[in-house]
Amino acid sequence: RGHSSDDAVLVVGDGDYSFSAGLCKHRGTGRGLVCTSLDTLDEVRSKYPSAARNIRACEAAGAAVRPGVDARRLAPPLFGGGGFDVVVFQFPHVGKQRAHMNRNLMSEFFAAVPSVLVQGGRCHVTIKNGPPYNRHAQQQQ
Repeated sequence: RGHSSDDAVLVVGDGDYSFSAGLCKHRGTGRGLVCTSLDTLDEVRSKYPSAARNIRACEAAGAAVRPGVDARRLAPPLFGGGGFDVVVFQFPHVGKQRAHMNRNLMSEFFAAVPSVLVQGGRCHVTIKNGPPYNRHAQQQQ
């Protein structure tokens, strides 16, 4: 099933917040959407020239922007206690082409995600099926 604008959605690892901004636009609202990146806000703005625009779009739509969130260390207190209907991780990677590190990232993420999902919630992970991403394939969990 697709995303509803009523779903509580957590987006993790959105480096420049472009996916989150697009999701806000697609949903017609940012209400119920929490957008995160691993980097701090200063790091995000330094790395990605378009990040400031994307963050403004998310916040204007009513989404919560939370930089500095490690997808391997998700916990309800980080997000105000409520669970999410959907958790999304687009093209997860550790920033290095090290297969074992990327496998560990995915294993730790899949271990952490149930703590923030509501009963019957869904986890969507998008991966690229080509080098270097296909070297750290994970079994579906």
